[in-house]
Amino acid sequence: QELGFRMEPHRERRAEAEDYAARELREARRRFIWGWILAVPSAVIMILHEFGINVPSDRTQHLLLEQFLSFLVIFVAGGDTILRAVRQGVRGHTSMDTLIALGTGASFASGLLKLAGWPVTSFAMVGGMIMAFHLTGRYIEETAKGRASQAIRKLIELGAKSAHVLRDGVEVELPLEQVVVGDVLVVRPGEKIPTDGEVVAGESAVDESMATG
Repeated sequence: QELGFRMEPHRERRAEAEDYAARELREARRRFIWGWILAVPSAVIMILHEFGINVPSDRTQHLLLEQFLSFLVIFVAGGDTILRAVRQGVRGHTSMDTLIALGTGASFASGLLKLAGWPVTSFAMVGGMIMAFHLTGRYIEETAKGRASQAIRKLIELGAKSAHVLRDGVEVELPLEQVVVGDVLVVRPGEKIPTDGEVVAGESAVDESMATG
């Protein structure tokens, strides 16, 4: 909780977890797309400026356009990154978001100083490009996490759904949720081991591929 996360008692919330992961991926894709839609014009204007061509031709208007486009990329498309960095900073923690926020914020500030008449070089558009690349990385990360989560869910689904339990000397088949600590389970050759435990009698070979790959 000190790191900014919320803890809740464990519940069966697979559907909610899948919806949350899907929302995170959609949000990352949306920010990635808008980041580049706004960053590409910034890059074009920046390249033209390097060749001595200001768009617009008026110097002040050119700086204002730089700041405007950079603001949209850094604080709108990348607003979630900036917000996370601020929350972590308040709690005295840092992360990659902190690094990106500092870099893009300093770049944006240089443009403001330039507009104010200070003899500095404006790197506002560079900050926008940094944020666009960061949003690209976040989108790739969320995509990879989604694929990994799907693979893990499929692996978990291979596990046993029920167990043969000895209750008062009688073997009964129960759903896995009803198995409690202290139960003695019967696992026949070829069956899946339902849960963690200690071998108290017998011997056999175990297929560990579900856990080891």
